[in-house]
Amino acid sequence: MAKPLLRKRAIELRDGGFSYSYIQNQVNVSKSTLSLWLRDVSYTPNTETINKIKRVRANLVDGRKKIKQVSEEEALNLATKDIGKMSGRDLLMIGLGIYMGEGSKTVCLRLVNSDPTIIKTGIIWFKKTYGLTNKNFVVRVHLYPDCDIELSKKYWSKWTGLPLTQFHPVHVDKRLNKKIRNNRKLLFGTAHVTIRSGNRREFGMLLMRRILNSIDIVKNQAGLV
Repeated sequence: MAKPLLRKRAIELRDGGFSYSYIQNQVNVSKSTLSLWLRDVSYTPNTETINKIKRVRANLVDGRKKIKQVSEEEALNLATKDIGKMSGRDLLMIGLGIYMGEGSKTVCLRLVNSDPTIIKTGIIWFKKTYGLTNKNFVVRVHLYPDCDIELSKKYWSKWTGLPLTQFHPVHVDKRLNKKIRNNRKLLFGTAHVTIRSGNRREFGMLLMRRILNSIDIVKNQAGLV
């Protein structure tokens, strides 16, 4: 077929809403030639083209999902082998790591975080590693003006497993310079969990010094200091 006829056919197909790849297969010319012929032709994809695009996109999404699924399964298998069976020493080290990052280093034993899993893990660590019980914990919730006080108290009570009778009055941050973009980011605020010794020496300053010394030993042995 002569080039003028090919060009006419290409324009007709483009007017009909077909894609470049479809037209190229029909007229068998280079993509650069096709681009030159069709550069001034308005284009509205037809139903066939739209459906093809949808199928291609769906296949791409399915392909990505499958790749992600395979990667997640591989990562889970590797992580399971890495961890193995947890021991008491493993829990000790996890707790020390949490306290090293989120715990108070002066005055009293206190763990502060907005992540309930960190707070819950810390409480479990204190119980299983050092023998504390629920009565050794008190909580103060720090909130912002956009937080619901009662809902937040119930939220932290559920996560900590502690009754509301062991919660201090809620602290609400009413600073005027608090950035608006931070609103609604911490819906339940931050939990400050403090250890009270109950007049038992091993749960007071001795425990604090024990934990801080353990952290220093770990840092030294790991070459972190």
